[in-house]
Amino acid sequence: MPHVKLGTAFSQEGALMSASVEYQKALALQPDNAEAHNGVGILLQEKRDLDGGILELRRAVEIAPRSAQYHNNLGIALARAGKRSEAINEFHSALQIDGHLCQAYNNLGLALQQEQGKLVEAVEQFRKAARCQPENAGTHYDLGVALQQADHLDAAIAEFREAIRLKPNNPQPHFNLGKALAKKGDTAGSAAEFKSFRSLQEAARTNTTMAHLNRGLELRKKGDLNGATKECEAALALTPDSPEGHYVLGLVMQDKGDLDGAVAQFRWALRANPDYFDARDNLGIALLKAGDWEAARREFESNLALDPSRASSHYNLGILLAERGQLDASAGQFQAATCLKQDYAAAYYGLGLVLKEQGKLKSAEEAFQSAQRLDPQLKPPSE
Repeated sequence: MPHVKLGTAFSQEGALMSASVEYQKALALQPDNAEAHNGVGILLQEKRDLDGGILELRRAVEIAPRSAQYHNNLGIALARAGKRSEAINEFHSALQIDGHLCQAYNNLGLALQQEQGKLVEAVEQFRKAARCQPENAGTHYDLGVALQQADHLDAAIAEFREAIRLKPNNPQPHFNLGKALAKKGDTAGSAAEFKSFRSLQEAARTNTTMAHLNRGLELRKKGDLNGATKECEAALALTPDSPEGHYVLGLVMQDKGDLDGAVAQFRWALRANPDYFDARDNLGIALLKAGDWEAARREFESNLALDPSRASSHYNLGILLAERGQLDASAGQFQAATCLKQDYAAAYYGLGLVLKEQGKLKSAEEAFQSAQRLDPQLKPPSE
């Protein structure tokens, strides 16, 4: 049914609301559509409505009792709800229907692992899962954890090493391997694994931070400043001293008109990274908008002292000088910007405005023409 396929596609993309709408359309047309009930059940779990999810997944199993995947999905929901005995039964049912459903072996192992006195059975299921999907790093890791709990250290170490071979950038196997090696008395090996764990964990945190900031920039571009703020705050919750996090939040605050907040964020970014030229440029812009001319000028000039080739700093200083009536100096800054960046349309336009103010109409016209050639929206000002 097209609505079910659309619902599944939306769900895979993370568009949960659209997915729910499509599944509901499918159920309105065909109330006994097992695939739609299964999809709704999974969505409700994502929304933390476990009871509702279980109800829908039970309905899917009732309609299609020979679907191993539906039994497995129901088992996952029951396990999350703490109903492990029922979950174990569902995983067994899934495997009786399809003995090649690898994830069901692993899920069964995880459920048994939490039951008193079931560790040996859990290890057996994890071994079956590892044989079923030998290239799955997560399965080897789960088996290693169970073996470690059973004090089978050599076997656990072998599984952790295999998990690391398959997925080297996952920090957790390094941590567990370090613990196992320490218990075996291998101090040097243990220390090396704990070091790898810490560096990989930091890298993962950085990657997640940048993902939030990239989403924040996308939302800012779309005009969703509240959404952008939330993404920046999520990034800074992970990495409080991230100069990029404070910089992007400063841009968002500047867009909102919160100049004091923007200035504070740009200053924070510069404390974390004194060579953050974009942050210093935008700090100068925010100070200029707030009317603090001298402070803004210091920031632009500081950038140019560190890097005289920054066209944007010349341009920003040109704007400041023009607003202060220092037209000759302003024209010099705009000219420097266009020399450094020959496609800098805004700098040509700024130069045109200053030259026109000085009465140098022919030169102003040439500057405006250059600006409009580069950016057709920059039309010469009317008389």
